[in-house]
Amino acid sequence: MNVKIVSDFDAVLKRARESTFKNLGYIGGVTRKIAQNSIKIDPKPSAPGTPPHSRKGLLKKAILYVVDKDKQSVIIGPTANVVGPAAEPHEHGGEFRGQVYAPRPFMGPALTKTLTKIDSMWKNSIR
Repeated sequence: MNVKIVSDFDAVLKRARESTFKNLGYIGGVTRKIAQNSIKIDPKPSAPGTPPHSRKGLLKKAILYVVDKDKQSVIIGPTANVVGPAAEPHEHGGEFRGQVYAPRPFMGPALTKTLTKIDSMWKNSIR
């Protein structure tokens, strides 16, 4: 009896990396959209414990995501280039410009909602 073993390990690894990149992009986009939709444009402050309000909508526009193909990771959140350090005291609570803010999380809850969908996103994604 002769046995020949053929290994497609490199091809499978390549497909897995491509699939991961694609899925991380999808996760970044979904999480970003959920976070943006949770922020209402309103000049009045939101109640503590609820997502913040944005007077002009800058906080919504500041939420971006980027996928690092080499590190196989995704970063999602508001960019300081648009809103400066204002997002952190909203998310976690803390002092900003002399005022103390109660937490008004928006990124954490958005990620929690996305996590419930990850299994279905990744299922059968390597072909």
